[in-house]
Amino acid sequence: MAFIGILLGMSASIMMQTILATVLPQVVRELGGAHLYGWVFSGYMVASTVTIPIFAKLADLYGRKRFYLGGMLVFLIGSALSGTANSMTELVLYRALQGLGAGAIAPAAIAIISDLFPIEQRGKMLGILAVVQVLANLVGPLLGGYITDNFGWQWSFFAVLPVGILASIFVGRGFPELSKTSSTSDFAKIDWAGGLLLGIGTTMFIQALRSSVDWQGKPLLTLLLFGLAGMIFTAFFRQEKRHLDPVVSLDLMKTQNVLVSLVSAFLLGTVMYGTIAVLPIYGQALWGGTSLQGGKLLLFFTLGTGLGGIVSGKLTQKFSYARLALGGWTVVTIGFSLLTFTSRIDVSILLMALLNLISGFGLGITIALFLLPAQNSVAENRRSVAAGLVQLSRNLGGAIGIPLITGLLTATGGLDQTTGTTENFFVIFLVLALLSALGAIIGNRFKGSVIIDRENSRLKPFQNT
Repeated sequence: MAFIGILLGMSASIMMQTILATVLPQVVRELGGAHLYGWVFSGYMVASTVTIPIFAKLADLYGRKRFYLGGMLVFLIGSALSGTANSMTELVLYRALQGLGAGAIAPAAIAIISDLFPIEQRGKMLGILAVVQVLANLVGPLLGGYITDNFGWQWSFFAVLPVGILASIFVGRGFPELSKTSSTSDFAKIDWAGGLLLGIGTTMFIQALRSSVDWQGKPLLTLLLFGLAGMIFTAFFRQEKRHLDPVVSLDLMKTQNVLVSLVSAFLLGTVMYGTIAVLPIYGQALWGGTSLQGGKLLLFFTLGTGLGGIVSGKLTQKFSYARLALGGWTVVTIGFSLLTFTSRIDVSILLMALLNLISGFGLGITIALFLLPAQNSVAENRRSVAAGLVQLSRNLGGAIGIPLITGLLTATGGLDQTTGTTENFFVIFLVLALLSALGAIIGNRFKGSVIIDRENSRLKPFQNT
């Protein structure tokens, strides 16, 4: 029962992202505030990303079920309030509240799975969770489009409420909370300052980025924002160096495969979440403006991502990290390059679906890949930390990539559906293609492979004797 609750809860939080991407163009048409389009995504991602490491530690100290249920409550309150928003500013704030809840749900859910199942079954259960997440991403665009076209965009937020309530009931009744004994000193050891500095610095950098892509923006203000963001990040890195249990373990970045994984994951987040944010707008510009039509392209993109993830598991057993990263990013680059070309000509729906399937497939190959070299390059007792860093880097890439891509779209008039045409997306797909090409160059710096790492792990006991 508790595992079903975990699946429902994670699906609700993940599906909300693709639902939102489909319905947000309609929200902008009704509420205005196109300049805040990217912040509706980024506010959520910043709030959820920078709090995950802190909430993970708090859940270990004070109880996983308590933080899962608390996070779900905050997430549902944010969802309900989002459906009542009367302006884009309100929606950004309510989405940030949603993100705070999601930041508590994710680490608590994974920890609960570890408590529920013995180690030999955890891989299978996490695999089931991954499949359900892919299905949630596939259902989201169509569900969001259908609800918006027939009932209004507000009901897209209300639709997740019963799912979240059921998830809370199943986890609340099915998972016995383990007793936790924590003291005030344990609470004080958490890197609160690091989390706060990371959140403020990221927010400041995003605003500076948005200001820089606004061709009518104020250059002095942009420079000031970038300067402030740089100062805050400098303070953040100093804080992480001296804290005993930092949010970001900087020493791991001295390992080449970890550093390459982090940069690659950042680019992955930038490209993937930026694409998710703009594809529904492109679909509506192509096929007539309904939310359901806009969600079709996103459906094929997420389908390709899921298929790529499945294939990636088999390919990692045959190819080196560098070759697989190079291959995956090359497929993405080809996909977006073709989309760049077709954005200025009339094309069939079938061709557009195929190109988005190709782009998503390439990204799907890389999603799981970047975890492996990072984890396999560090000591066993630090693999969870390395995995957390990769996830953090990917989410930060998304938080920054969304305002970058949507800011470019705003600057070219692509968010104005009355005057915008698909020609406005030429720059968008070109930037995505260039970022993907950069990912291929960086990914080629990986060393080793799964086969080599497995052999090294077998030899270590003999080498140590």
